[in-house]
Amino acid sequence: MDGKELSSEEVRKIANKTPNCREITKGKSNTLSFLLSTEPNPARMQIYCDTGTVVTMRIFDNTIRHIFKHKCSIKDVENIFQTPPVLSLLNLDELQHDDTTGTKESMSDNQMLEIGETILAAESEAIKSHYLSLRKHRGDQIPEKEYACSFPDQVMTEVEKILQASTGNSGRIACAATNGNSAVFVYQTGRWKATDKIPRGLLTKMLQHKSAPVYVSIGGKDRYYASFEDGKKVWDGPKSMDFFFLKKPVRCVAFGRATNDIVVVYEDGSWKHFGNIPNGLNTLLTENGRASNIDCITMGANGEYFVKDKEGQMWWGGVSEVIDEIFNDMEEKGRDLQFVDFGCMKDSYFMMYTAL
Repeated sequence: MDGKELSSEEVRKIANKTPNCREITKGKSNTLSFLLSTEPNPARMQIYCDTGTVVTMRIFDNTIRHIFKHKCSIKDVENIFQTPPVLSLLNLDELQHDDTTGTKESMSDNQMLEIGETILAAESEAIKSHYLSLRKHRGDQIPEKEYACSFPDQVMTEVEKILQASTGNSGRIACAATNGNSAVFVYQTGRWKATDKIPRGLLTKMLQHKSAPVYVSIGGKDRYYASFEDGKKVWDGPKSMDFFFLKKPVRCVAFGRATNDIVVVYEDGSWKHFGNIPNGLNTLLTENGRASNIDCITMGANGEYFVKDKEGQMWWGGVSEVIDEIFNDMEEKGRDLQFVDFGCMKDSYFMMYTAL
């Protein structure tokens, strides 16, 4: 089938044969959810039949991790149910794979669901308790930032290494930017790290500039914008960009799909754009007096957008079911989103958040 479309009936047949697997989908839908109540690490499986995307959600390293596999065949789905993937952005070498194949005593669906929910609730309480004890011990009122992201495999490997090294106060990330094929991270100390394939012009300027970077944004087609502690700004893109950066101090820059699709947010909370921006974003920015109260705007190459105002309110749109599910899960778990950026490839993103 074109586009790796999956049959919901075939997926359910596989799930029904899987021990300790319980479907939690409500009503008829091409998006199916299952709970695998396997101890000690239960997993939730989200399957998008229309696109063949399978998302495995697990708790590890004090947060929920989303493990993506795109364009799955029905055989891929069967393999995932038999051996759900175990992955983390951090401490990958500490993960232990259990290849034992013991048969557990049969349980009812309700029992499986109850056990799974109990384990997840316990994990959540343990994480929250550990977080609060760390804050009390340190006397530190600044919550730790956590991260969630999805990239192509090679980029994901590089990002994981960078995040693994980003620990302690000296490793606090102040700014992140991605175009899906590469990523840049700026630390509060002024240090910075980047994956391969960031725009060559940006890499050259960041290496040559003596002052530390404070903000970076990158987009497709080698577009970028960066500012430094000494007040200097550098950018590359269409000539129309120049006028928007010279009028008043810039807070952030968002790059869309086409070369001319750019939004600029200024320090005073006002914004301007040229080229095309998603209709939902345009409507959001022009209603209820939001033209002068914006803190952050980011865009992706596939119509995605994220907006945060100075009061902390957030909006997003144009995202796939996969990413919308992640946003909703963040809200349900009380995560305070600090920043979201989207890449050029579908379902590529980077999020920074703190746990309440």
